[in-house]
Amino acid sequence: MRKDKGKQIARDLEQRLYEGDLKAASGDIKKVANRQNPVGGKNPNRDKYLAAADEYLKTKGIH
Repeated sequence: MRKDKGKQIARDLEQRLYEGDLKAASGDIKKVANRQNPVGGKNPNRDKYLAAADEYLKTKGIH
């Protein structure tokens, strides 16, 4: 695995956890560890990160 691919996977796995925590907190960012969205909607690499993590999770039989 290339180094940049690993970074993409790590960034989006963090994003997925953030989204789950935020959902569990009913959208209240004051109740989650990260108050800033790890991979925000304006991030130009967002789609690349999402795809890399989804691909990784599929290989693990999780997604």
